[in-house]
Amino acid sequence: MNPEKKFQKWLQSKIPGHWQNLEALNSPGLPDVNVCYRGVEVWLELKGEKVWLRRHQYAWGMRRAKVGGRCFILGHPLEDSIWIWKYPFSVTIKGEYVLPHISEMNVVGIINIDLLCSLLFDNPRL
Repeated sequence: MNPEKKFQKWLQSKIPGHWQNLEALNSPGLPDVNVCYRGVEVWLELKGEKVWLRRHQYAWGMRRAKVGGRCFILGHPLEDSIWIWKYPFSVTIKGEYVLPHISEMNVVGIINIDLLCSLLFDNPRL
């Protein structure tokens, strides 16, 4: 199982709600999953060790955020933490990829699921 799928299974075991896997849909840039929890929908792009996005992934998130969508990148490069970026955020372009700026990241320990849920579903400003 690849790191993103493993991360997704772990998140699903910790965060209740309706999870819809979107990766199989043929729409460039569409995030990995949509999650609805307590009446709030979020769009999540999940990353393992490398938090690189393709340009169309970044563009999709920016377009959705511009109209009020709650879109996030969740990275899990270290076993004890989750890195979170909420769109919109700044990036550095590297060829066909973009790299989110570390300065705009929030870090949550994996044991603090309540804080993670609050950042994703409660706090409009993150």
